[in-house]
Amino acid sequence: MTRRAHLTVGLTLLLASSAAPLAPARAGSAAQPRRVVIEPRTSSRLVATVGKPLQLSAHLELDDGRLLRIDDQVTWTSANPGILRVAGVSDPAPSGSVTPLRPGVAAVAITYPRIADAVATGVVSRMLGDAVTIVVVEP
Repeated sequence: MTRRAHLTVGLTLLLASSAAPLAPARAGSAAQPRRVVIEPRTSSRLVATVGKPLQLSAHLELDDGRLLRIDDQVTWTSANPGILRVAGVSDPAPSGSVTPLRPGVAAVAITYPRIADAVATGVVSRMLGDAVTIVVVEP
């Protein structure tokens, strides 16, 4: 019998009290970040089987309608690393690579800009985020 993992997508925008804009994702652009999203978003269901990695990606939507892939410009986190491990910029696997380790439920979240960059520069007045909840099953 084939089991499927269910993906529940929840968008969480994290806004600080200041209204000052974030710096654009690409130098020379006057467009401002509007939201970030984790992809894929083509279905409400994903197959997430123990031991079979899947690749998520992070996209930044700008207020002029452009969509930029920003996998290496976000902080990736797993709410339960014992169930799902997600790779970030310092890992050998590509950023956003998810490894299901055992059956259960865990959320994977992104924060833009990367938390380490925000702390280092101290110039970010708001952060954007998104999260997905993945149910992992046995093969």
